[in-house]
Amino acid sequence: MFRSLHMKLVLILVLLIVSVMAVVGIFLINSVGTFYLEDFRSQVQDTLWTGDVMAAMENAAAAPNGAEALKNVVAAYDTQLGLDQYRSFSILDAQGRFLTGSAANVVSAEQFFRRPNIISAMAGQASCAGSVIDSYMDYAIPVQLNGAVRFIVYINDDKQEISELSARYFAIVMQAMMFGLVVAILLSFLLSKTITTPLENITQGAKRIADGDLGQQLPIQSSDEIGELTSAFNYMARALHTTLNEVQGERNKLETIFLHMTGS
Repeated sequence: MFRSLHMKLVLILVLLIVSVMAVVGIFLINSVGTFYLEDFRSQVQDTLWTGDVMAAMENAAAAPNGAEALKNVVAAYDTQLGLDQYRSFSILDAQGRFLTGSAANVVSAEQFFRRPNIISAMAGQASCAGSVIDSYMDYAIPVQLNGAVRFIVYINDDKQEISELSARYFAIVMQAMMFGLVVAILLSFLLSKTITTPLENITQGAKRIADGDLGQQLPIQSSDEIGELTSAFNYMARALHTTLNEVQGERNKLETIFLHMTGS
């Protein structure tokens, strides 16, 4: 099936188009994950990592019931932080142990114990390191008193919302790829035909020349390399026709001379 040039060209073009579409689809899906990660980081930084809010959190941490007071301060910014059923916050102690937090996070508090960003916050460094391939997004901010870490404000996103959106986006990309594949097959058939049809004409012309039809001229359908090949074929056919006519003429002369010689 794939021995013909036509089918080989179709296969090459289809594979090329599918490969390009797959790379573009992967790039777009990865870009969605990167966008949400950067958006999460900027939301937390722009909301909590500011002078006024940090001062409020430090004052709350100095209160007798510091964890609850700090919880109330963070909860006041739930809209800016995008807190919902997928994203929650926790108040941890200096050793990274769960103290309190939003309702969505209480049950799963131990699941993120001693994550890399929490360890960085335990050392006094706010951290939001992560990548698109991680199963969660998190941000840990240390709240210090007198130069020592007193509490850690930990924002955690389980990426479930992003996963759902990515799944929908992936479905859309797959549908687009299937549609594009059908279009690619049709276009590749048309494109390959423009290449193989002149070559098929030249092949048929060569067969006719082999059968003795030397007066044919193939139509030149383009000015590219195939058109030049067709023109060269026509020139060869004319030259061969002229040469054979000349040979036939000489042969006729010789036959006439032999006849005269024989008759005399």
